[in-house]
Amino acid sequence: MRQTLILLPLIALLTGCGPTEVEMALSTLFALPLILLTGGGIMWTLSWAWRKRRPEWETPSWRGWRYSLIAGGAVACLACFHPKAAVGLEWTLVAYVFAGGAWLSFALLTWRIYVLIKPGAAHIGAIVWATLITVAPVVMLFFKVPEVYEALVMLWFYTGFMGAVGGGLWLILMLEPLLLRRAPPGGAAPPTEGP
Repeated sequence: MRQTLILLPLIALLTGCGPTEVEMALSTLFALPLILLTGGGIMWTLSWAWRKRRPEWETPSWRGWRYSLIAGGAVACLACFHPKAAVGLEWTLVAYVFAGGAWLSFALLTWRIYVLIKPGAAHIGAIVWATLITVAPVVMLFFKVPEVYEALVMLWFYTGFMGAVGGGLWLILMLEPLLLRRAPPGGAAPPTEGP
């Protein structure tokens, strides 16, 4: 079973069962607004969970999330003008599951790094960097580079794994402030200063 899961994306590539490079690129662009909508909402829950632990942090602004949604929608609209847009649209759900799962993993890891260095920008920083990391290679697919296609499928499959990786990271980050508050070091009161 484990070997099957590991080889699944390679089997799909070698047998030609999946979308072509261009279809994969288009489907990802079509899925981008939905990825940003649901992903941004998931990221917002982290700010809610951490607000008691870090009351000095500013509440994330809706402005950055709103701008990212507008940009994602504009990109999806531009993709509609491509000759193969109809075929790419058929793969949008698949792109949402895999590219969206990878996006969530990248966003959560980036968010935690930002918490350490610049917590006030964690929300929008995670959204921007996760979007760039996930979507930037898609541009190369329009040039039909086989190596990029294979690498991207593997990247999305293993980092996203249909949201399982991101879901696990989200659960850990949601529980982290509760565990820190419940078990302060040496019995001291939980710290309230930012990292």
